[in-house]
Amino acid sequence: MYTNTSCTLFLLSKNYKPVVIPHCFYTSTSIASASRQGLDYQESAQCYFKGNEDLKFTKGKDFLIEGSTDITIDCTTQKGISEGIKALHDAGGLTIMRADYKGYGSKRMRHWEVSCK
Repeated sequence: MYTNTSCTLFLLSKNYKPVVIPHCFYTSTSIASASRQGLDYQESAQCYFKGNEDLKFTKGKDFLIEGSTDITIDCTTQKGISEGIKALHDAGGLTIMRADYKGYGSKRMRHWEVSCK
């Protein structure tokens, strides 16, 4: 698999502890949808990476940021979670909307496909 960067995942199932993916393919995409006001553009991204079959994603509650980061999310209080997520979004973090594990083929072909918004 071609890789171009690293990324960091913040998963609810891991109490928002950072999970660094050292090698992934990350690409930004721009999706347009038609609405009554005209075209509505939404910035999003796709990320593909190998391994980590044991990850558990929660749609709309997990986050991804390109590269590594020193941002932490304090899960001891609701305020800590809110402030950590805000800091993550301010730094360019995205919400994970879909995560599919493609476990077919040889071991070299197995990978995650993650869509973010």
